[in-house]
Amino acid sequence: RDGLFSKNDIICEIGQVIAGRNPGRLSETEITVFDATGLAAQDILTARELLGKAARLGFGTSAAL
Repeated sequence: RDGLFSKNDIICEIGQVIAGRNPGRLSETEITVFDATGLAAQDILTARELLGKAARLGFGTSAAL
């Protein structure tokens, strides 16, 4: 085991659930684990989207760095 779960515990990847190819959880007792470590590009794109939405909605304070 590497951490909490082994590769045998993986039913599918989150992208398959999002794409509708796998139903994901089948009951309230099942859990979903999403490990996004090592995805810096995804972090940057997510931050850009959230900053844009905050600006459009007038939330937050902008500061020059």
